[in-house]
Amino acid sequence: MFFVRYVGPFDAAPLALVAALVQVRRSGWYLALLRAGTALSVSMVLPWLWLMRNKEISGYLTGCREAGGGTLLDPLKTFTGTLGSWLIARPPLSGNGGIYLNWNDFSLYMKVAGVTTWLVTAGLVITFFAAQLPDDSALYSNEPQSLFAATFHWPIRNQYQYDRPILVPCANRYFVWFNQTFLPDGKPVGASIVYEDSWGQVLDLGTCDSDIARFWP
Repeated sequence: MFFVRYVGPFDAAPLALVAALVQVRRSGWYLALLRAGTALSVSMVLPWLWLMRNKEISGYLTGCREAGGGTLLDPLKTFTGTLGSWLIARPPLSGNGGIYLNWNDFSLYMKVAGVTTWLVTAGLVITFFAAQLPDDSALYSNEPQSLFAATFHWPIRNQYQYDRPILVPCANRYFVWFNQTFLPDGKPVGASIVYEDSWGQVLDLGTCDSDIARFWP
């Protein structure tokens, strides 16, 4: 039930991580993680004192309660459904289910939203890699909007715009190819792979003064 009631402690670490990722391009990894970690540590003081108070009174960090039973998969499924209910801003069972919920209590939309969140989170790895490419890189992608939202790099062109003039001086070109896309055609041919996972590839298109058209014969 920690997943349902103690939302603040659960959200604190992901928020600190996001804050660090936003700051890393400005201040570097060390300062970004130091600042986010310090803010996280300070913000957890009062919740930790509250947990200690619970343990002193009842012997449990979150208060005395009956054992949930079942397997580890059950609370993970409940957590996924709960996350989905937060995303669509609707309570399961129209708000009449209380806090003792199971997977079947969540609507199909909640389940889909929760599972999608896990999948999107897994797909962020390739965008994290792309975000660490040198600032003077020119980026191309078959999902430029998604890549821009993760990297704040501008401009990002798709595979049909490779012959457009470069607006910002650059040193090297990279293409971030997502396997799940609405633009499945036109993948660069012959480019070396600098990163790859189940979500896609980061391809090296060479220096900005080289012929980019050779990758689209």
